[in-house]
Amino acid sequence: MRERLGWLGDCAMAWRRPHARQFYAAVVLWAALVIVVDVLVEGMTGPARVLVALSPVLPAAWAMWALVRYLGQQDELERRKYVEALVFAFAVTFLIATIAAQLEVVDRVLIGAHGLVTVMLLAWSVGYGVAAWRYR
Repeated sequence: MRERLGWLGDCAMAWRRPHARQFYAAVVLWAALVIVVDVLVEGMTGPARVLVALSPVLPAAWAMWALVRYLGQQDELERRKYVEALVFAFAVTFLIATIAAQLEVVDRVLIGAHGLVTVMLLAWSVGYGVAAWRYR
């Protein structure tokens, strides 16, 4: 079955690993908090506002911890796919961040911090998909 599904089968098999489940749970919690935080901080003031604004950092750190643990259990090929995906994501995000920073010099805002995180995650996903396809 896994062979017929290709890289989707790899993803389905990964879901069975505890650290993969922790990673996905942390990402879902992070995404929910990112969406909700904008609404929650509206009426708040002082240090509580800052703490609520920073609340997505905890599940993000949890996700990174789970990812490192997950990759520690994988074989060399799986690690290679993740490294290639991360290199691709870094390159794309760095280029877009550089363009955005230079446009800010002339008072043109291209993308904010949330947008950069979205670009990074999308580039990582595309990079992993390409790497998984290449090594199928």
